[in-house]
Amino acid sequence: MITQNQLDANRRNARRSTGPATAAGKAISSQNARTHGLTATTLQVDEQDRERYHELRRELSSEIAPQGPIEQLVFERLLRAAWDLERIAHLEDDLFDSDDPLRQLTLLARYRTANERSFDRALKQLTQLQTNRALRADVADELPEKTPALTDIPRFAKRTRIREGIHQEPAHRIAFDRELALLGQEIKLSQQELEAVTNL
Repeated sequence: MITQNQLDANRRNARRSTGPATAAGKAISSQNARTHGLTATTLQVDEQDRERYHELRRELSSEIAPQGPIEQLVFERLLRAAWDLERIAHLEDDLFDSDDPLRQLTLLARYRTANERSFDRALKQLTQLQTNRALRADVADELPEKTPALTDIPRFAKRTRIREGIHQEPAHRIAFDRELALLGQEIKLSQQELEAVTNL
């Protein structure tokens, strides 16, 4: 059991050791436990690397040219994976100065694999989104008004035979409408599942 004198002494000591008081001191102490930042929830860019990061961002953005908020979100994931892969390469170069290079190499290999997968997934998603955007513009006059924005246009076109003129005949219009109804049902089920998960 703690005595009143000990409790008072603890309180006095706590008032004296409040940590850094200035903004600069707080910024420095916030990085005390940081080792490499590869598992951080927010992107870590050191001051000396900012110019290279912005250069990488400009290069990828000019080549990929994301449009709209969804493409931009996927682009940000791709950019982060590309940046982390570049940082891993630099960390591997400095690896042999550490106390336990084998352990560090194992960790970096795991981070590299995870970031390569993330990069590949984001690139695949961006490719699909941009292909859909281009195809949607190409067949816009043939799509029904109710076609959802994220419809997989190649799959939809294949299943409904867009571009072959077949859907102009009454029997095929019925098939086209049935396909659209099925897509609507899929979306509705997805929304219901999402609501069920969020209500847990």
